[in-house]
Amino acid sequence: TWSYPFTPETVLNRIQARSRADSVMHYWFSVLEGKNFIGSALLFGGEGKGMEIGYSIAQVAAGRGLASESARALCNFGFRTLGLKRITARVSTDNPASQKVMEKLGFQQHPGEKMDWSEHYGTNTPLHHYSLTRERFQP
Repeated sequence: TWSYPFTPETVLNRIQARSRADSVMHYWFSVLEGKNFIGSALLFGGEGKGMEIGYSIAQVAAGRGLASESARALCNFGFRTLGLKRITARVSTDNPASQKVMEKLGFQQHPGEKMDWSEHYGTNTPLHHYSLTRERFQP
């Protein structure tokens, strides 16, 4: 998890650490409110296969629609700019707000839950898996 307030150095350090940790493609975006960093959003994975979406918004900014706005912008970028055919997401089973974001954007939940790595929790945790195709996406 990220401590708030975010600083440019915090964001850069996290991006660099994540980029060193694996060899997949990353597109990172900062979520700003004025000049303050209040979160991040990213697409990652192999471009030819589709990519996964992820985002984190500071608790002080929760409930303002910023996660939905960020996720929609990422999907738009992925489908229109990168030409992706599919975008996936993994959401913790105890995160109903992010589950709602996925549903609002048209992501379809795959049946069941799977234990998988959660960047947010830093451990394996039960996650719902979602996917969205370019045809289903409504910008």
